[in-house]
Amino acid sequence: NKNILIEFKNVSFSYDASINKRVLENINLVIPPNKITAIVGRSGAGKSTLIDLLPRIISPNSGEIYIDGDNIKNYSLSSFRRQISFVSQDTILFDGSIRDNISYYIPDSNNAEIIKASTLSGAAEFIDKLPEKYDYNIGEKGQKLSGGQKQRLILARAFLSKSKILILDEATSSLDHESEVHVKKSINEFIKINNSTIII
Repeated sequence: NKNILIEFKNVSFSYDASINKRVLENINLVIPPNKITAIVGRSGAGKSTLIDLLPRIISPNSGEIYIDGDNIKNYSLSSFRRQISFVSQDTILFDGSIRDNISYYIPDSNNAEIIKASTLSGAAEFIDKLPEKYDYNIGEKGQKLSGGQKQRLILARAFLSKSKILILDEATSSLDHESEVHVKKSINEFIKINNSTIII
């Protein structure tokens, strides 16, 4: 159960090669394991660009990114992405049961694992009050649930995958204070159990 240390070395990136306007210029950054690292900046500062470099959605124009001393280019894309869970404010839920939505990436999960992830994310609280519990159909895009409930469901999905790197992109921005506090508590609990590297 190794710890994941992420390192950016002299990373630069530009969306347009012809214009000398770099979104990121010579970024050197160490993201420690078992902690929450927050990346803060005004709109357009390059936060999302920086994060998109990790799962290799985009690649740096120059510089390297290392995970535990290994260049991320040395990993196969699928094996590398399996280590990463991405939770954004645009939660992707589909018309189906709560169980199917939580186990979307790991369809062979057993009931105990799904309940454990749901308890950790705080989703179990509202699921247990629903008429069909884990078989409850949440409707298209999860329309039968509130914003806070959706977010806890998405978090349960991320927790179930036991990812070593958990990225939260403005994931709590649409939540009320109580839900946000709960989600943050869940994430701290997840770090303890899973030795994960969390980026917010």
